[in-house]
Amino acid sequence: HFDDGYFNNINLIPVLEQFNIYANFFVVTENIINKEKFWWDFLLNKYQHKNNAYLKEISFLKNQDFSKIKNFIIKKYGINSLNPLSDIDRPFTKDELIDFNQNKYVTIGNHTSDHSNLNSIDEKARKLKILKAEKDLESILGYSSKIFSFPNSKSSSSSQILLNEMKFNYAISENFKNYNLNKIHPSQYFRFGRYCFLKNKNIDWQIQMCTSKFSLYIKMLNLIS
Repeated sequence: HFDDGYFNNINLIPVLEQFNIYANFFVVTENIINKEKFWWDFLLNKYQHKNNAYLKEISFLKNQDFSKIKNFIIKKYGINSLNPLSDIDRPFTKDELIDFNQNKYVTIGNHTSDHSNLNSIDEKARKLKILKAEKDLESILGYSSKIFSFPNSKSSSSSQILLNEMKFNYAISENFKNYNLNKIHPSQYFRFGRYCFLKNKNIDWQIQMCTSKFSLYIKMLNLIS
């Protein structure tokens, strides 16, 4: 699956069609509606490199509510800071998302309205951000697929309960895990895991790690968490 709603996700269509792969794309709806780039892309472009200043600012902002993040960036860097620079850093427009959703290999999901870390806000605000994205998707696409991906991969038991109460089908969390699709317990529906591929690592090694029944790396992550 793919998060956020970047327009350049459209380049995946030929690959999905060639290999008959169905994919989920979880979008942040307010960026699409407001035609704003994602704030973390602005900072990366501003600093050019992931130096100490960049890491310090990212660390400070990532656990804030989005309204505070946006106000901070505009006040410090200017009103045009979140204007996209190209097709690489911009989200879909509403019309583009509608067209993208027409492809049979594409399913659009909820990634909240503004990508706030749900663990850093109270339950009322959490529900509002999820519900706002649902209403946005229904307005743009005509329906919601009732699937969810946690921003920053940060889930919690309370958020999982909330999604269940809101009648979502499933949610993607930060867990690294392989599944036997015939033996998935309902308790796992709102904390499905994912594997993230890194461009600077050997792809064959990463695939072997993901498909292995045992991974020391994953065992260590589970112990740490």
